[in-house]
Parts: sequence; C-alpha cells; structure tokens
Amino acid sequence: MLATVVSLYMVITSLVPPHAHKKFKKLTAFEVSLMVSGWQISFAICSPIIGNYLGSFGRKNALILAVAVECAVSICFCLFYQVDDVRWYWWLNFVTRMVEGAAEATAMTAVSAIIAIEFKD
Repeated sequence: MLATVVSLYMVITSLVPPHAHKKFKKLTAFEVSLMVSGWQISFAICSPIIGNYLGSFGRKNALILAVAVECAVSICFCLFYQVDDVRWYWWLNFVTRMVEGAAEATAMTAVSAIIAIEFKD
C-alpha cells in the first residue's frame, strides 16, 4: 500500500506542474506549488484528528473509505485536463489534493493502528 501511495503521489506531483504551466501561462510557480502542497497541508491537519476518532469509526471501515475516496480523487484528476478556466483548474486541483491528503491520512493511520494491534511485540 505504501508503495502505491508513494508512486501515485510522485506521479501526480511530477505531472501537475508541467501540465499547469503548459496549459495555463498565468499560473505562477508559487500558485502551482501551493496547489500541489494541498496534500501535505491536509495530511498534517487530518492525521491527528482521524487518529483520535479511529476507534469509534473502526479501523477496517476507515481503510475501506480511504481507498474508495482515493480512487474517486484519482478519477477526478484524470478529468481536470478538460477544465479551461485557470481559477477553476487551480481550485479544483487544490481541493482535490486536500481531499486526497485527508484520505491518505485516514489510510496511513488505520494501517498503523491495525499493525500495532496485530503485532504487539
């Protein structure tokens, strides 16, 4: 799972900036880097919150929900090339990266909790 997450993160992170600069000349490097960093921002904020409520929601349920959300987000990324307005493109990418970060925080927290429960030593 970690390898899939890292490869998906690296693919999106490496493909979005060149595509954004090629299609939208108005976007600055700061705007593109902020758009890409939505994942890290969301992960850092959501991970402790999710860890706090993971016991009441269920680790397996959280993991299944996180994988489903990540699949939906990946499909959304595939459709963003059709957006022609620069502001819509930026906001859709930023919000989607934030949702992806929250889903990944959920998955990583749930997997860590499952490993800690199953392997107590």
